[in-house]
Amino acid sequence: MTDRTDDRRHEGERPALSHAVYGISVASELTDIPVQTLRLWERQGLLAPQRSKGGTRRFSADDITLIRRIAALVADGVNLAGVARILDLRDANEALRDNNKALQEDNDILRSAAGYDFEERQSVHSQRARTDGTRNRARQTG
Repeated sequence: MTDRTDDRRHEGERPALSHAVYGISVASELTDIPVQTLRLWERQGLLAPQRSKGGTRRFSADDITLIRRIAALVADGVNLAGVARILDLRDANEALRDNNKALQEDNDILRSAAGYDFEERQSVHSQRARTDGTRNRARQTG
């Protein structure tokens, strides 16, 4: 008997969004996308469902969401190559956003440790820019 403690859940609890629980026919039914289309999208690299030990495709809730996104793009007239590019760009954008957030948090920590007052520095820079603008206008008219 195989120990399946990782797959056990408390009654009424949903599996994690990344936990692959749906077979291809269930994924097809949940998304109204034919099974053959799901297989095609997998061959094209748009989908990468997990596989059971026996080789059966298993889709997660995240995969179902992705299938719906792909279907919406295709319905809008985007070809599969375009869908792949859009998904790649979305992933890259998400990674950049996460990286930017981490950098901002690091920056805040460093500024706090250094006693840097961002609002005060911004006020000084704004005042300096206004003064420089007044001087430039005076030179132009004088």
